[in-house]
Amino acid sequence: LPKLSPGGYNITIKVDDQVVNNHYITIENYVKPAYQMTIEKDKEAIFLGETVNFTITPAFFDGTGLPSLDVSYNIGGYPLKEAYGTDRTASNGKLVVPFTAQTSDQKAQGEQYMYINANASLPESGEIYSNAYARVFINDIHAAFDVDTDEKGITTLKATVNKIDLSRINKPGNTDMSDFLGDPEASKEISGTIVYHYYEKIEQGEEYDYINKVVRKLYSYEERRETVQTFSLSTDEKGTASKIFNLKAPQEGWYTAELTWNDNSRRVMNHSVYLSNHYVKYPDTQYDWYHLETDKEKYRLDAEVILTLKNNEEKVVSPKSVLYMEAQK
Repeated sequence: LPKLSPGGYNITIKVDDQVVNNHYITIENYVKPAYQMTIEKDKEAIFLGETVNFTITPAFFDGTGLPSLDVSYNIGGYPLKEAYGTDRTASNGKLVVPFTAQTSDQKAQGEQYMYINANASLPESGEIYSNAYARVFINDIHAAFDVDTDEKGITTLKATVNKIDLSRINKPGNTDMSDFLGDPEASKEISGTIVYHYYEKIEQGEEYDYINKVVRKLYSYEERRETVQTFSLSTDEKGTASKIFNLKAPQEGWYTAELTWNDNSRRVMNHSVYLSNHYVKYPDTQYDWYHLETDKEKYRLDAEVILTLKNNEEKVVSPKSVLYMEAQK
């Protein structure tokens, strides 16, 4: 592009004097900020109730810090309690903000993220901002579940439970952010319920199809749940436990295992596991959907376009009459 003055411009692309595309762009002068802001953390991951320290450093590009600068920040992330404020950098140009991960959500579980956003402004240079994040493990144990069904329909549910160890994640230079599984968790009790899910067909009324001149019934479909059995698991010294089920093959619907257990901090954890490939019988098509399908996605100018008239997925063969309109954008 030629050297353009700041402002808005419209780019038009033509082929043989025919417009094929338009695009609007904005040109602005780039002004290098007077300083930059970085955020460092003393931990990559913490448990619920622990504290991470964020160090916010606004500095000139030569590394010189900015003392006595007001910095605003906010920290949060579902389901954690939020924190926000405005503080002044110390004589070394740094501001340390501690944050303790807490939540009032008793159902929260698993791994979550906390985010910090910080900004500062000087009259002569405008706003400068930065952000960072840390991981929060709500629970102190990790549970994984596997399901296997053999050719006879026998289903085996296997649980593997480990303590969570954050020492390797927080080790300087570590690059494996998934390396948090610790020792096996023995004697962990897991309660379970086998639930059968299916959809009940409920008649809602009737409607008249003026095209085909027939009356059709209208239905809604609501999910139903039936408890099949309850059970319990207890992990061995290797942190594993298994349970075998001989479930009736579902004609419609599917089975799940609804699992509940406590971590070592007495927080309740739960998980739903599919025990069978679910099969849901969907209603027959109640409506006609006539539409045109093209043989290609794109065409060149003056190229032939082949259209096929379909009703839902079926090709309409020898229709009595078709009303259509040709148009061009």
